[in-house]
Order: sequence, then C-alpha cells, then structure tokens
Amino acid sequence: DLRSLLLLVLFAACNDKTDPLSDTDPDCDVDADTSIDVDSNTDAGTEGETDTEADADTDTDPDTTLNGFVSCRPGYTSLDVEGTSQTVQLFADVHTNDGQIIPIASPNWRMDDGPGSVDANGLYTSPADHGGIATVEARFSGETGICEFEITADAVTGPASGGALPGAFEDASPTVSDSCASQLIYPLDGAAIPGSFVAPDIQWSAGGANAFRLRLTSSLSVLTVYSQALSFTPTPGQWGGLTRFDPGVDVQIELTAGTLSGSTLTDACRASTPTEVEVTDGGINGTIVYWAPPATKALSFDANESPLRASIPLPGAICHGCHTVNLALPTRMAYGPDIPGRTNLVDLGSPGTILRSFGDGFFDRRDYAAPDPIGTYIVISGTALVTSKMTLFNQTSGAVVSEVPTARAPTMPNWSPDGSKLVYSGCDAGASALGGANCSLYTQTWNAATNRFGGETLIASPGPNETLYYPTFSPDSQWVAYNRSEQWTDADGELQSSNANPRAKLMLVNANGGDQRLLSDANGTGDLTNSWPRWAPTVGDYAWLAYSTRRDYGVRATDIPQLWVTGVDLTSGETDPSKPPVWVPGQLTTEGNHTPTDRKSTRLNSSHESHL
Repeated sequence: DLRSLLLLVLFAACNDKTDPLSDTDPDCDVDADTSIDVDSNTDAGTEGETDTEADADTDTDPDTTLNGFVSCRPGYTSLDVEGTSQTVQLFADVHTNDGQIIPIASPNWRMDDGPGSVDANGLYTSPADHGGIATVEARFSGETGICEFEITADAVTGPASGGALPGAFEDASPTVSDSCASQLIYPLDGAAIPGSFVAPDIQWSAGGANAFRLRLTSSLSVLTVYSQALSFTPTPGQWGGLTRFDPGVDVQIELTAGTLSGSTLTDACRASTPTEVEVTDGGINGTIVYWAPPATKALSFDANESPLRASIPLPGAICHGCHTVNLALPTRMAYGPDIPGRTNLVDLGSPGTILRSFGDGFFDRRDYAAPDPIGTYIVISGTALVTSKMTLFNQTSGAVVSEVPTARAPTMPNWSPDGSKLVYSGCDAGASALGGANCSLYTQTWNAATNRFGGETLIASPGPNETLYYPTFSPDSQWVAYNRSEQWTDADGELQSSNANPRAKLMLVNANGGDQRLLSDANGTGDLTNSWPRWAPTVGDYAWLAYSTRRDYGVRATDIPQLWVTGVDLTSGETDPSKPPVWVPGQLTTEGNHTPTDRKSTRLNSSHESHL
C-alpha cells in the first residue's frame, strides 16, 4: 500500500548513510516530517498497573508490516525525588533491518510496572514521595520498546509535617539508648512479610514522649514521618515505593521520640538499632477460609487491592475438625457441621451445596477429614460408639473403600499434596478432633494399585507429659508442621491436651522422621495458644505457615485469637527455620479467628464481598 511504499522509498534513500540520524542530510533527517505515524490507543495507566492480554493487541496497525524492532529512549533514567514529582519526555523509534532509525510519532505508551504514570504523548511523571523501579512500554505494530527508571526518594509526610516537629527534631540531638527509647511494637523485628500483603500498621508505645519521628528506609526510598500519634500506615504508593517496586528488600524502621513544648524538643531518644523487616518478592495472593465463631469466613488479599472479607454460607457449620483441604486441590474442602458427628464435603466455588456428607452424627461419628489431591478419595477419622478409627471413602459415591489400620486411636489425618502419604496423630483411646492425649505422629504410604494405605511408621514421639497433634504436610510433601503441647490439669480438674491448649507450640519434622524442630521465632514467648498450623499452597522465598495465636497485635488486639503467618525456610539447616510472624491483614480484631485454610490464588467473588 501507499504507506509501505513510502517507507520503502525512505529506507532506500537512507540506506547508504553511515549515520541515519545525521542532520547533514535533510532527506534522512529524523524529524516529524519523516516519522512513522499510525493511529493508536494509549493507555497511560496508573501506578503498578499492567494491561490485560486483550489490551496488548490494540496497538497493532493492520496496514503496517514492521521489518525491525522498536526502542524507547532514553532507555535508562535515574531520578532523585524529594517531595516533588519529576517529568521525563520519552521517544520511540523503529530500528529497521537495514540499519535505519526512524522516530514514531504516535506510539502506544503504557506503564508496564512500578511507580509513576505516562501520558498519551510519552511524558513520564514520577511519584513525589516514594521510589522504585519503573518500566514504560512504547508499542507499535506489535513490537515493544522499554524505558526504565530507577527512582530514589527522600520524602517527608505525616499530619505534623508542616508544623513545628521537623524543625524541632532537626535541632535536637537524640540520645541513642534502648533504655530511654519508645518501643516499636509492630511489626516485629526480623519478620518476613509476604510481598502481596498491604502496608503494615506500624505501632509504637509512647514511653512518656508526645512527639515522634518515624523513618522508613529501603534501597530506593526514605520516608520520614512526623507525628504525635502512636501509629502510622504507609499509603499503597509509599509502601510500594519502599518494597513492591523493588521487591525482595529489607526495610529499616527507626523511631525517635521526645517531648515537644512549643517548638522545642527535649529528652529526644532512639533505640540503638532500628527494627528491620524483610518484604519478600514472593506473595501468597488468594483467599484464606477461617472460623470466626459462629461464622465461617473468607479473607482475600493482594498488594494491588484492598483486602476483602466475606461470610461463607456453609450449611450447619459449627466447625470442629473443620476446614481441611489438600494443598494440591485447595478448593475442595471438608468441614464438621456439628459436634460431634458428621463431615461435609463442598467445593468452595459453591459452598452452599454439599457434595457428600459422611457419618450419622451418633453411632458413626466422623469429625476430621483428609481429602486426596485429585478429588477421588477422602480419609476421615472418627469414633464408632467408643472406638476411634480412620476410613477411606469414595468422594463421589460416599462408599467405604477400606479401613485404614492403625496401632493406636487415630485422629487428625492429612493427605500429602503429592498423594504419596497420610500423616495423623495416634493417641490413647477416645481421640477425636476435640482432643487427643499422649499422641504421637505416624505416616502410612498410599498404594495406588490396591487403593490402600499401609506401612505405619512412627515419625515423631512426644516428650514426657506431652501430646502431638494437628499435623499438616508442607506444599512439597517433605515436611510436617504440627502442634506440641504440655498436658496439664486445670483448676477445674480437666486435662488440657490438644484442644485450645494455651501452651501449644508450633513444630516441624521431616516427613520421614528425625529431629523435631521448635519454631521459636514463630511461637514467641509465653502461653499464646499457637494452634492449627496450615501451609499456603505455594512456596517462594519461604513456605508460609498460617496459624491462630493469642499474641498481641500491637495495641489493636490483646489476648484474642487472630490469624498470623510465619515464613519458614524449608531449605535452611538452622535449628529454627521460622521468622517472626506477621498479622494477616483484613481481620476483625474484635473476633476470635481460628483454623486458617488457604484456597490458593482464588480471590473472593461473592455478592457478600466487603472492602476493608
């Protein structure tokens, strides 16, 4: 066509030039008169936004066949922002296969990733208060050129940023001492935070002070906050600039406190070392199903959207031995609808519909289930009158396939994601989801040819007056997390074994047995009822282990069960491979939350959704 013919003429006329961009030859000068111009749809985008696949085709011109590639210039730009946005004009060129460089008058400009924005004319605007790595795409005729920005920022924010505080802190000479410093109480020092979590609610104690300077520092951003409050939550842009736009980084949090009188700060003090957290480039986007008595709820989260919380309409969910899934098929969930008695099986895509119910709630009580990884079978423990047992059922028909032979009273089974093993607690008589005394951990191996488990193997034994329970396979099927509790008799004369034992601790053991590893950093100090450990289905820098605990969430929740998550380095040879935990964002701090079960990367899609 005419356009292609003009391009060919232009290429031929400039073919012998050593420098196709030279201004000495007006016929080949790369100005607007000789540029390529096509109609295009420009997506200026927003910070961190990425086009869908459908959008990727909108820049194609059906009349143009591009014999070359597209570049964006300047290809790399370093910016240093201090509270004021900066702009950079971008350009795009076609590099032809015969060596010519021709500017494109109207490419399709869009943000690929990172902070800032780009308009229809290729003008990039940086953020004013945070940094990061940003990439901008110039699209033309199915080809894409990339411009990259490395933005460092040193910004000031906070309710009192324009008042007396900045000058007062600038004039002060803080004492560096842990004895006089106000205490940063959340996040915990050394914690690993999933990159998909929203910014933490940073909390501290006053320690007698009334004025505070919080300084957050990562490799690309420094954010200074002046405040007379006792907490600060970074905006998504600020937290993204510190973390998500340069993922896999450490963030240092330094708190300086003092007493402000007029414009003078006295008794200024800060700790000898800042709190440091690791924000990983691995996330656990998706939905956690959990029990907030009397309701069963779901919580969705990722770094790009606010958390969502919704109730799940499970029929009759009283929920003991509830919310069990196989990590290889996390949308197929079993739960206990009454106490004691039956187990229901549902698909979380339609949780109000029971696929199959097991047990009669009286003579044949079924209270803890282990679905297989492909949706064919399910192992359920329970009691028949007074005898504890485990049975293998067909998920579709509900028919008994076989009994699972055990030497001791079995309960709390979990089927490995690779399908090869079953782990469970073997206890004294009368064990159930409500409690198991003097329990050890056992595994059996699955025989696909006979549809039977066999070869019972002891992998962990309790110490004196202890019990082991709630075992759960890691995503790679190589490790088992579980609870260990000291058994004791309370003031009412009741034996405290597994259920709601305040002395419960999180443990880890190899699926083949070996040393039992106490997850000390995850457990914390004291009797915190660290219970119901459950793995997320995916592994990045860490395997993520969620659990219920009564540890304080700063000043927001005290002595109430909440869901927390710890990063566990399964490749570590350390005695304790866990990290200090982080609070799962989006929960209600007025509710006691238990039994977290991750349904993988599926985000809530319900009419009951509520933004938090």
